[in-house]
Parts: sequence; structure tokens; C-alpha cells
Amino acid sequence: MLAWLSVSAIDAIGRIGLQVVGTMLFARLLGPQHFGLSAITIVYVGAMSTIATSLFEEALVRRARVRKGHFRAALTAVLTLSTLLYSTILAVAAWAPFAKGGAAALALSLATVYGLTLFADAAQSIYVALARRTRRFGDLALANLLGLFGGTAIGLATAWLGGGVWALLAVPFVSRFLTLALLVLRTPVRLLPSTALSPAREMIRFGGFFMASRYVSSFTDVVMQSLVTRYFGVEGNGYLNMAMKIVEPLRGISGSISHNIATAYFAPLQAQSKRLSHAVQQTIAESALVLVPLFVGVAVTAPTILLVIAGPDWSASANIIVFLALASALGSADTVLHTGLSARGRPDIWLASAVIELLTVAVAIVLLAPLGLVAAGLARLVASLAGAVFASLAARRVYGLAIGTVLRSLAAVSLCALLMSLPVLGVQSLDQDLEPILRLTLEVFTGATAYALAVFLTQRELLRSLRNRLWPPPAIR
Repeated sequence: MLAWLSVSAIDAIGRIGLQVVGTMLFARLLGPQHFGLSAITIVYVGAMSTIATSLFEEALVRRARVRKGHFRAALTAVLTLSTLLYSTILAVAAWAPFAKGGAAALALSLATVYGLTLFADAAQSIYVALARRTRRFGDLALANLLGLFGGTAIGLATAWLGGGVWALLAVPFVSRFLTLALLVLRTPVRLLPSTALSPAREMIRFGGFFMASRYVSSFTDVVMQSLVTRYFGVEGNGYLNMAMKIVEPLRGISGSISHNIATAYFAPLQAQSKRLSHAVQQTIAESALVLVPLFVGVAVTAPTILLVIAGPDWSASANIIVFLALASALGSADTVLHTGLSARGRPDIWLASAVIELLTVAVAIVLLAPLGLVAAGLARLVASLAGAVFASLAARRVYGLAIGTVLRSLAAVSLCALLMSLPVLGVQSLDQDLEPILRLTLEVFTGATAYALAVFLTQRELLRSLRNRLWPPPAIR
């Protein structure tokens, strides 16, 4: 476990570093409208991509017995789906009567090129499943890191040459195809499409629920960005996109690591409700010990982070970052809860939770729009709270989760994070002439020291449990 975590940590640090450096440079070469338009294009195509990429990946990983034929049939199915989806993009771009002008028309024209990533995403999902199945996490991390490096380099070169919005689209475009190529080269098994599709049909039920829940989650971003663009324009969506570029890499990578770790622990306990419930409760507490202070720290230092990464012209993104980060802190428990539900064979609950979050985001943005751009961050926070409440109630019914125990552990860690934020706010009130990077360093050091002291004084047992999870004590013979 520790070896896998080390590989994941190196991958996470490398990718976050690349994304931070890329965002710093892009923010100074391009404007909010470029960010807003690229974000709309990426999120539209991304939602369509989810239909193909999430249909078989989890099913291939979780299935008790799997043959090469399952992977080949799944590859054929996702490539066929991608062809249909890309054809839909071309048809809508050519004939849609509503796309006569504005952001929708521009996004559709960009999607006719960017939509080619559907094919890379589809094939990559099968190769990722194969890598996870064979525990080749190092190959997966290396491919992701090198792919992002290549995409960032091409994107920055395009921006420097005046490519505008195409520079931002080049990053994921090049990254996806390069990552796929590296995975194919590093995979000892060669997969070719197959006309025998019966193995794919065996995985449709689980994969179908998982795909639907992932699609609804992706569509939530479509709805959020579409409503933000409607109320605040493409430029407003650009400020939202900048906030997401700061928070989402941390949320996505930490969520992926939490999900994979939890899956490894929960899968053997799927038939034992009491042990599963205890494992979920313990994992929520241990992950919160790391993730809650991380995201609360991002929320507290948001103005300084924004100055360092994007500069003073992007100050409108600061309040959005605060609420997106707090929503991510809450979502750390949600990820573990849903992984436990999936271990019990209930991906349908994940789907219901995603629908609740979608509806909550839409209603919240409409109602909170008079508050300004901060409505987007507030809506995400409210939706995360609604999803967490629903998942907790479902987990209590399915495998007997002790909600009171979970709330007490989260409250204790949250109190430590709150105590951490007080000295950080004190640092922010000091000399404002200090260079942003030095101020951020001081804020992070102060917050980390305060949190470490608070945890050491109040959460020693939980800290010991996390240490034993990462470094298991030697067995006594």
C-alpha cells in the first residue's frame, strides 16, 4: 500500500506542479474570455466522453473473473459509442438552429476539432482498467504525468504564438492522445477490437449504473457553467474556470487516491455489513485528517494563492475558490461513502445522489444569481452538502453506517482546521507590502504548524490509526 501511495504522491505532485505552472503562464498570456470559452467547450465534450469512458472501466476492474475477450469487446463498444457521439457533435454544429451566434456557436465550432478526444478517452478508459486490474499503477502514473507535460508544453507554445483559446484546448487534447500512446506502449497485452460483443453485455448492468452516475456528475458541470455563462457572460465563466483550475486538481487527484484506497479495503468486506461499516467510518476519519485541512487551507489562503498563480487581474475568482474548496472538504467523506455503497453492489445510489446534486446546483445558481459570481461556489457547496446527507442516510440503510460516529470524527478534525485558520488570518492582516509568494509561504507554514499542534494534542489516536494504515506494524510470531 505504501509503495502504491508513494507512486501516487509523486504523480499527484508532478501533475499539480505542471498545472500550477501552466495556469500561472496562461493567466498572463490569455484573458477570462479565453478561459471561459475553452471551459464551455471542454465541459460539453467531457460530458459526452463520460458516456463511453465510464461504461466499462469500473466493471472491468471489479469483475471477479475477466478474460482478454472482455477487454476487446469493451474496446469495440466504447469506440463505436465515440463514433456516434462525435457524429452527433458534427451534426449539431452543422444544423442546430440555436447556434447562430454567441458562446454556444463558438463552443460548437471548437468542439468539432476538440471532440476528437472522444476516441482517445474511450480507448484510454480500457487501458486504464487493464493497468488497474494488473496493479501497474507506476505505468499509469508515468503516462498521466508525461501526457500532461507534453500537453502543457504544446499549449504554452500555442499561446505564445497567439493561438488564443486553442492554446487552452491544446493542453487536454495533446495530453489525452499522448497518455493513451504511452499506456499502449507500456501494456504487455495488445488489445484489438472484437466482433464478439457478448462479454461486453455481461458488464452492462453495473457499468450502466456507474456510467449514468458519472454522466450526471459531468452534466452538473455543464449546467453550472451554462448558467454562469447565461447570467455573467463568457468572462464570468472564465473567472469560474480559473477558480476550478486551482481547486479541481487537488479535489480530483485526492478523490481518485481515496477511491482507489477505499476500494482495496472495502471489496473484501462487501458481504460483512458490520465490518464494512467500521471500515468506512475509520477511512472517513483518516482521510478527513489529511483532506479537510488541505481544502480549508486553500479556502483561507485563496486571495494570496490567486495573486501568486494568476495575478491581481483575476481577483473576482477569490470568493469562488473559497466555496469550491469548502465543498471539496465536504466531498472527501462523500467519496468514501459512495465507494462503500459500490462495494455492496449499489451503484444506483451513487446515481441518485448525483441527480440530487445536479438539481441542487441548478436551483441554487438561479436563486443565488443576484449575489454575483460567488453564486457558483455557493451552489456547489450546497449541492455537496445535499449529496453527503443523502449518501449518509443511504449508507446507514445499506450497511449500517453509524452517522453519529462519522459526524463526531468530522467535527473534531474540522475544529482543528478551524483553529489552523485563525493564525493564518492573523498573518494576512500583517504587512500587505510583502511579496505574494513570501506571504503565501508564511501563511502555509503558520497554518501547517498550527494544525499539526492541534492534531497532536487532540487527535493522537486517529493519527496513530492513520500511521498504522500506512506503515503496518510487523506481525508478532
